[in-house]
Amino acid sequence: MKTPNWLLFAAACLIWGTTWYAIKFQLNGGSPLLSIAYRFSIAAALLFSYLLLRKKQVKYSLNEHFWFALQGFLLFGLCYWFTYLAESGLTSGLVAVLSSLIIFFNVVFGKILLKRPILPKLIVGFLLGICGMALLYKDELATADFSNEAPALLIIAVLSNLIASLGNIVSMRNQSKGLPVQQTNAFGMLYGAVFMYLLALIKGDSWHFSTAPSYILSLIYLGVFGSVVAFYCYLTLLGRLGPGRAAYTNLVIPIIALLVSTLFESFQWNWYASLGLALVLAGNWVALFKPVKTGIPKNARLAKK
Repeated sequence: MKTPNWLLFAAACLIWGTTWYAIKFQLNGGSPLLSIAYRFSIAAALLFSYLLLRKKQVKYSLNEHFWFALQGFLLFGLCYWFTYLAESGLTSGLVAVLSSLIIFFNVVFGKILLKRPILPKLIVGFLLGICGMALLYKDELATADFSNEAPALLIIAVLSNLIASLGNIVSMRNQSKGLPVQQTNAFGMLYGAVFMYLLALIKGDSWHFSTAPSYILSLIYLGVFGSVVAFYCYLTLLGRLGPGRAAYTNLVIPIIALLVSTLFESFQWNWYASLGLALVLAGNWVALFKPVKTGIPKNARLAKK
């Protein structure tokens, strides 16, 4: 039975909305590169175990492995490294606001690389969502310290979303060639983890593994749910809906993160935060809404104009 789009959308949003908080427990566990490598090693091991148990195909050509590796490097490696670096010096709310830029990058890259049209409603929804996010995190944006390393971290946060968007495009290319999402994710996460291990080795990072319960539990959550489950939901949605509409998960995800922050980090609600939430939801409705079919033949509808 085909999983409905709304369920894929909801699962990706709920899981990734809580990973912003989980990542905070990873920042004190040593090298960000190794934390990411551990995360996707766990995810890849689980996915390959599932594929082997179900006797699904795991043999692919060298050319297909190149595309697996490219997706892994972009989507399961480099973009996460930049995100972890950005969160080490910026508030999670500010990074969450910047994550909405992936919508713009997805639509632009989808137009340039995949020749997909840019629908006017996507632009309207994007503008509503960005305005809403700006209101939601108005205080954090107003009090952000742009001295010292902050400007560089802002650039890194923007680059992380640009790289993730390119990874999305590669994923769509792989799906268009008939490569299954589960196998693509398994190999992509494996290659992503290998790339992170190699970068950590090149950088000379300490190979310390934190045994703190908060680090281990958050790592398991990020590896299993934040990687295996959420990426399957999102990339399946990406293949069905395209880069513009699928990326609107990135407007809902910060809302979930905000609710988590309210419970665990004492986020204070006010009128402009509430208005911001309303604008974000409105932006998502505009982007995802499909007109109800009237049953009137297309030629008849055109004749009425």
